[in-house]
Amino acid sequence: KLSGAYKWGHNINIAYYAQHIPATLNIDETVKTYLKRVSPSDVSEQEIFEMAGNFLFKNEALKKRIPVLSGGEKARLCLAKILLQKNHVILLDEPTNHLDFETVEALALALKESAVTVIFVSHNRTFVEIVASGIVEVKNGEVKRYNHNYEEYVYHLQKNIEEDLGICDEPKTNIEKEEQKELRKKIKERKKQMRTLENDIEKLGEEKTSLLKWFEDNFSKFSEDKTTRLAEVEKEITKKEEEWMELEALNEEG
Repeated sequence: KLSGAYKWGHNINIAYYAQHIPATLNIDETVKTYLKRVSPSDVSEQEIFEMAGNFLFKNEALKKRIPVLSGGEKARLCLAKILLQKNHVILLDEPTNHLDFETVEALALALKESAVTVIFVSHNRTFVEIVASGIVEVKNGEVKRYNHNYEEYVYHLQKNIEEDLGICDEPKTNIEKEEQKELRKKIKERKKQMRTLENDIEKLGEEKTSLLKWFEDNFSKFSEDKTTRLAEVEKEITKKEEEWMELEALNEEG
């Protein structure tokens, strides 16, 4: 069995995010007032708005009352709060559940740029690739730490498997080296395409939100152009999400 001990340093602030926490958030106040209330006094209103925007709470969304938020919106709000509170250590249990592509990337980049220690469990490859600077592997009652990012961790796993199978007993030929080089190039290009798709999906999502807001504000009116465009936007989002998932599957296959 695994065993051990740990000791936190003096005056260390620790934040914990679990999958069930957003469901317990039912305070009857707006997104804006909630974030202002839970933020430390040295956090400016501009910082609050910027963080809220990173988690897709902009303009009218800031006025939404918490009880009417969806599960995904509550998850985003909880994560925004944790980052605004400037904790020294953040523990995250599957933080990307209920989040869409652009929010996953926004969260990952915010964590990467912050001067905070993050310990997390996640099955989201994009999130792990951006945030992780080291991997802790728990397997067969043992714990191993790899001081590598996710890509290097996977490479070492593959190398160990090859060594166990005796595949690496002989030096790789130039052809094999070129094949590996070409594979890394393809994976890098796919990741670039995925980032482009994520940006496209974010822009289309903003346009969709704007269109839905128009229909909400003008419920007694009918616009054939806006109705047609909304259908087009939804179709484009679905198509780009499918393309993103295909690229992710290809990268997982190698």
